[in-house]
Amino acid sequence: MTKVHNVNLTIRNLTPHTMNYELDWFDTGGYAEGQHPVNIPANSEKTIRFCEGWTIISGCSGYVTYSMNNTFLTIAFSNPLNPASNKLNIGTDGKSVWDEMDDHSYKTFTYPFSVGGESIIAECTLTGGDVNQAVVILKPGLKRERSSDDLEKLSNYIRE
Repeated sequence: MTKVHNVNLTIRNLTPHTMNYELDWFDTGGYAEGQHPVNIPANSEKTIRFCEGWTIISGCSGYVTYSMNNTFLTIAFSNPLNPASNKLNIGTDGKSVWDEMDDHSYKTFTYPFSVGGESIIAECTLTGGDVNQAVVILKPGLKRERSSDDLEKLSNYIRE
């Protein structure tokens, strides 16, 4: 049986942290044949394919959670039966990330978070249609240099 409602999730990890697979959950569907959860090393890219159920046409919806230096990051995805829209979400709140998925009008969206005090930005895109081409790019966030005002405020705070 040909699978129609699929999700190709590409994760590009441009951070210095390995993404360690922790768990997954599916409302409908699951991993495409031959696919399985994987760790994603620092500065690498992996594509994982998900598809609708094997016994009935049901669409594909679920999430996968990774840990990065004791921070848990959940990536939720959906490609339901028509006429509903494909969805994608990312966050650090477990299943609520799946509960709050959106199609984001099929425009790029970002999610800032931190790993061990380091700022990380997730830049995410998804597509409509029978195959949701979901892409999540994780990259270090901007590091803000401390200004002389910041240092003066810190110095005054310490003196108080």
